Amino acid sequence: MSQYIVYPTILARVKSGGYLLDVGCCLGQELRKLVHDGATASNLYGLDTDQGFLDLGFEFFRDKETSGIHFMVSDFLEKNDEVSKSVPKMDIVHLGLFLHLFDWDKQVEACEKVIRLLKPEKRVLIIGQQMGMLEAREDIRGTKKIFAHNVESFKRLWIEIGQKTQTEWNVKAQLDDGLAPSEENGQWIPPDRRRLVFEVERL
Repeated sequence: MSQYIVYPTILARVKSGGYLLDVGCCLGQELRKLVHDGATASNLYGLDTDQGFLDLGFEFFRDKETSGIHFMVSDFLEKNDEVSKSVPKMDIVHLGLFLHLFDWDKQVEACEKVIRLLKPEKRVLIIGQQMGMLEAREDIRGTKKIFAHNVESFKRLWIEIGQKTQTEWNVKAQLDDGLAPSEENGQWIPPDRRRLVFEVERL
């Protein structure tokens, strides 16, 4: 997250009292970086499906009793919506390497839930990164269908989400070489794989 162009804005908003949720937070390293840079820990929320990742984070950073960050274990797409009951309305939601785990329809569903978690006001932010492709396409990973975006398809996704939720969004997205194939993994990584970095702001 700290490498995003928008990071200074993220940090300033949380410093001034805004709330941030990191969906798929893994060890919680992104949230701890925000605290290190001056953000208020109690305004930060991290969600992951695996308690083991959170425990490893506490062990690695040695801060289980002192971090002050709110960590939760839950499946973000569960219908019982426990997350919505457990957190305040957010100013920023971070989706790091998350949306690409799902097909188009599930991505729409996930983003609709993100919108419900955000404050219903202009300038709230959804930021993140995910696997992208030069040519957007549906793929099969194991037994699951996923959808890998390029910039154009990601913008189309948000047009659909906006129509479904009666909201408007300014979508900034770009592909870079962050997840591109290398000499070490090129034999099993598609040659057109890239990283999609995005910033979506409510209008």
